[in-house]
This record gives sequence, structure tokens and C-alpha cells, in this order.
Amino acid sequence: MADFFELASAYERTENIPLNTFTSALKRQIEAVNSGNLTSRSWAKEDGSGFTVKLGKLDKSYDIPDRGKVLEFLHSALNAAQSNAEFQKMVEDAYAVPVEEPVKGKRGRKPKAA
Repeated sequence: MADFFELASAYERTENIPLNTFTSALKRQIEAVNSGNLTSRSWAKEDGSGFTVKLGKLDKSYDIPDRGKVLEFLHSALNAAQSNAEFQKMVEDAYAVPVEEPVKGKRGRKPKAA
């Protein structure tokens, strides 16, 4: 009979943190466009000729003429994030968290002199 660790390793779920971060933010942006609650921090910004859309931390921005096309564009980005390996690689590169070195100095109050 297999022990717990063998079974757990067979069914272990791997998390892709950068991709999960992107897709959860993208779902929130889709809801914001649906409800019309676009703010200055939204990925889709309304301008005189339509909308300017920038997909989070990705480099490119896109000019889209109307709200329906913006929703279609965001849904296609969500589908690509779930199925397109090249797009997933772009998202992982943009959302990768850099490793920071710990702070070496002491923080807090200095001890009193005697």
C-alpha cells in the first residue's frame, strides 16, 4: 500500500502564481468594464475616440473603439492566459517577482547608554 507522501505527490497541484495574479486581476477588470466602473487605475481607460487598454504589466497598449470590443478583447486575453503557452510565458515574465535581499541593518530603538 502506498503511503501518504507518494499519493500526495501524485495528486499535487502546481500553482503558477504570476499567471494566477494576472487572471484574477483580468477578471476584476472585465467586471469593471461590464458595470461601467472605470477608474484611473483600470486597465481600460475611456478617451475621445474609444478606449485605451493596457493589460496590466504587459508592455503593449491597444486602442479599441467601443465597450463591446473591449469586453471581447479582455475575454480573449483570459482565454489566451489559460490555453496559449506563448502568452502565458509573456505574463510570467512580466509578473515574476524579483528576489530581494534581506535588509542587513538593525531596526528599532537603540539601547540606552548606561
